Amino acid sequence: MKSQGDIRPGGIPATGAKVGMGVAFFLLLFGLVFLFVVLQEMSPSETGLMALVILFFLGFFGACLAIMVSCRRLIKAGKAAETDSLLEIRMESKGAAEGNRGDFDERLRKLEGLKQDGLITETEYRRKREALLKEDW
Repeated sequence: MKSQGDIRPGGIPATGAKVGMGVAFFLLLFGLVFLFVVLQEMSPSETGLMALVILFFLGFFGACLAIMVSCRRLIKAGKAAETDSLLEIRMESKGAAEGNRGDFDERLRKLEGLKQDGLITETEYRRKREALLKEDW
């Protein structure tokens, strides 16, 4: 029997997105204060340097805002909150997969038993059950 594995990225967990949003907001505030301090210390005759500093900080603020927007989209989507994992690993042996294709009731009973024993969550149960029911009978 050969084993076949599948690794899929799970995305950023909802808690990670919230932390990322907080860090980006903190960096945005820090950048504003730092820009104010740098501009106060700079001589008015150094216009070229002032333009470079302003361009740098515009890029910095743009990056902070982009991070905040992407984290907000992840939080609103709720998809990352469902799995709350960074990756999903599936291992399946080829012989067992081919033998179980026609035995749907046994597979569904086994899945129900895993749920009742508390070995899988409700969302995992529903997702796997839907996948089993979508297979050809």
